[in-house]
Amino acid sequence: MDLLRSPPSSAPSTFGCDARLDAGAEPRDIAPVVVPTLLAPAASPAAHQRLFESMAALRKESYIKSLEATVNQDTVGDLAAIAVPTHFVVGEHDRLTTVALAGAMAAEVPGAELTVIPGAGHLSNIENAEAFNRSVMNFLARHLGADPPRAPAVAGSLAQRGP
Repeated sequence: MDLLRSPPSSAPSTFGCDARLDAGAEPRDIAPVVVPTLLAPAASPAAHQRLFESMAALRKESYIKSLEATVNQDTVGDLAAIAVPTHFVVGEHDRLTTVALAGAMAAEVPGAELTVIPGAGHLSNIENAEAFNRSVMNFLARHLGADPPRAPAVAGSLAQRGP
């Protein structure tokens, strides 16, 4: 599906943050611009504050690499080859991973489930933690004891790297 293979013209931008970071700004400095783009319009002041504090604590170099990887990614791989229980969770007001994009991705994965978290943006686990946790726990309960992946898991390769 073309939607999944190449970024649409409305693909997420860095909202000019990459240039500000290159010019010497820190994640704390750009947080006031970024935070509102990640949260739903009616997000609580507590969610705004939590996200601001989280961004302020980021290492600049790591954040720049994250921005570059997100904006420059032009493929998501062969979703149809995923052979394990898969759950896409997206916020109703997510402007980065939209409900339409999450739905299209879920449609590509055999048997995948999609949950739209009401009243949430990109950070649905913070904005509507109760609904997020309930959806994830229900998914996990339905798939308890599911067959393990047929290929080595990423976690296994991480364990081999050591500390």
